[in-house]
Amino acid sequence: MDSTLTTLVSPYGGTLVDLLVSEDRREETKAYATHLPSIQLSERAVCDLELLATGGFSPLDRFMG
Repeated sequence: MDSTLTTLVSPYGGTLVDLLVSEDRREETKAYATHLPSIQLSERAVCDLELLATGGFSPLDRFMG
């Protein structure tokens, strides 16, 4: 198989954003989150949040606007 077919495309903006919490900080982050205000998200916003967290919207690292 030609190696050029298996080469991945570079992320837009040059950097893949990964906003997921590392395993070693998970409990600390969950405890911190219990003190934050709660908000209601639409199904669409939840999908956008998941894509943002996993790098699907790279190079964005937060909601715009």
